[in-house]
Amino acid sequence: MRMKGYVFLLLSTASAALSPGCASTAPTGTLITAQRNPDFSPARTDTICLSQQLDPRPEDAALRSVLTAELARENFNIVTNTDADYTLAYVIEDDSTVEPVRQTTPAYTYPNPMLAGPFLARPITPEGQENTGEPSLETATVQTDYVHVNSGIRLYLFANPKKHPGMQIAWEGCIAAGKTVSAEREPLLVKTLLGYFGKDYTGRVGLNR
Repeated sequence: MRMKGYVFLLLSTASAALSPGCASTAPTGTLITAQRNPDFSPARTDTICLSQQLDPRPEDAALRSVLTAELARENFNIVTNTDADYTLAYVIEDDSTVEPVRQTTPAYTYPNPMLAGPFLARPITPEGQENTGEPSLETATVQTDYVHVNSGIRLYLFANPKKHPGMQIAWEGCIAAGKTVSAEREPLLVKTLLGYFGKDYTGRVGLNR
């Protein structure tokens, strides 16, 4: 299988088998989840091929650039051949949720006393009666959607299928980013997440440069 097709299959598999999203934050720190397949013990000295996405989103292309730089800085054994021990896939994860909100508002408005005058038309109630400024029991309910935005960075480390049958994930990790993965915070988020490479961990940590 050609490299492009292989990588596309990797990412497609990852999207179809996502574990519960990690993209949330807590007041006491940044949430990190990392899980290692007990059948593997990945290390930075193992050969790792960074995946190539087909027509990546701008945010994923930016993530690849930051990830490549950090992997080099931390001396990971990054190679370009398809016979590497592992392939590292990456994605900006979006766990945004939509909450319906119902708001009750008056069905008509009161006259503005600052503009009151003999020629000012008074609002008319739904029953066709003139509004005298008395409080009204008539209301209208409007439903709108409130979006809770959360995002994060997720990494998947796939074992070489030539050496290990099937599409096996040797390790995966995710770090929460809050409302968005900003360009300013992205290098620190990637650096922090790679600190848990090949490990099992679930908890909140402080972000230290």
